[in-house]
Amino acid sequence: KHYIEPEINARTSAPKHGLCKMHVLTLVSPIMPGIPANNERFTSHAMKQARTQHAKQDTPVQHDELRLTALPAKHETPTSLLRRSIFDPGFSNQRVDAVVPSIKAKVEELINDVKLKRWKGGEKAVDLQENFSLPLAFKVIYELLGIPFSDYKFLSTNVAVRASASGSAHDAAAAQKDLTDYMEKLVAKKEKNPENDLISEVIQKHLKKGEITRDQLVAHAFLLLVAGNATVASMINFGVVTLLQHPDQLEDLKKDPSLWPSAVKEICRYHTASSFALRRVAIRDVEIGGVKIKKDEGIIALNQAANRDPEAFKDPDRFDIRRNPNPHVAFGYGTHLCPGEYLSYKQLELALEGLFTRLPGLKVAVPFNQLQYTPPDRDVGFVELPVTWKQGKDEGRAINNKK
Repeated sequence: KHYIEPEINARTSAPKHGLCKMHVLTLVSPIMPGIPANNERFTSHAMKQARTQHAKQDTPVQHDELRLTALPAKHETPTSLLRRSIFDPGFSNQRVDAVVPSIKAKVEELINDVKLKRWKGGEKAVDLQENFSLPLAFKVIYELLGIPFSDYKFLSTNVAVRASASGSAHDAAAAQKDLTDYMEKLVAKKEKNPENDLISEVIQKHLKKGEITRDQLVAHAFLLLVAGNATVASMINFGVVTLLQHPDQLEDLKKDPSLWPSAVKEICRYHTASSFALRRVAIRDVEIGGVKIKKDEGIIALNQAANRDPEAFKDPDRFDIRRNPNPHVAFGYGTHLCPGEYLSYKQLELALEGLFTRLPGLKVAVPFNQLQYTPPDRDVGFVELPVTWKQGKDEGRAINNKK
């Protein structure tokens, strides 16, 4: 296999050499500037496997099953375009702006819980990952989809098992089945009793009209459930650590909160949590950056490395909350741009501003070099993030009394 960046010293460090260039990412992401419309060079690894499997079984293959995920939009089938047009409106800027007050309330509630946990337990530190970042990410997507938060423990446990690099394939498959079964039951429930949420909306507007099948609805809802939550949580954690490592810029944010949107985009560029998503197989011989890739060979196009490309970013290894322009590709590009990009930005802005405002003197409870990263074959993140802050004498009692 070919890696766009073959040598990275640390999980989030800048690339040293190799094929890592922003223009390389254009070869595997649709609708990028300067790429001809007939740029059919790579297909996804999953599609390649499907192609091989169908060949072995000598069964007919529908075009949509094998469509090249790296093709420009003009090559996409009407079915795939329809599916995206059905779900993407649920993540529009207008819809996200409407739930900002709810996200802010969740941030406040979780910060209260974090304070109370430390006060009641007399603990020196609290794991931000477990007690704030992950619950916030899941609560937000649960509200949008219409999933009861009482199911958080069951769902988050299965999501973790499904994504675990240390577990068995059997356990991962079982977790996937449990999640799919759960989503099938949830869709059936909302068919009978629709509520004010995205799944119910898609059922009423599209499923009942035959514009989407039940299997397609379940599959897409499942993807929305598992795809971005851990990544958002990781970016909250990276934001905390990075700003603590750049105290002058953190002070600038405290003095001028209008800088938060720019700061969040820079955090996403500087630490691209989802960095192994663009795995592709060459469907013909191609040369990239002087490296020849033969037909059927694989590549991993690291958007993490592209976000440190010196040809695209001035002084790319420098963290700069005022960076402008900032054409990062942390959320992908083109027709496969993550629909939750704007939602993620808002979560990060509200979460980070809330943490640094309400937890005075917030700091990591261990030396930075002792923080444990997730395994290399998973998206970048911390296993845990123990934090501490200047605890007010009666702050826990005051929160406890309100509860």
